[in-house]
Amino acid sequence: MERLYHPNIIRLYEVIETPNEIYIVTEYACGGELYTRISKEGKFLETEAKSKFAQITAAVEHMVKRKKKEQKTILTKRFSLFILA
Repeated sequence: MERLYHPNIIRLYEVIETPNEIYIVTEYACGGELYTRISKEGKFLETEAKSKFAQITAAVEHMVKRKKKEQKTILTKRFSLFILA
């Protein structure tokens, strides 16, 4: 499994397959999903939105260079954005 190292990409540590389920062990991001944050609290202020957009762009650019696809956008408690790849 190729590893991606970027400050805005959640690390995938392990994938465990059982006959009935698949478990994905990743870096902890306690803030939840970006969509949920926007749905519950509304839009970001412009200064926050610029920062989040820059984080998403940097992470996506990093993945594209390695031919990876975006899966989920996740927020940490401090509202830094990560992309689960």
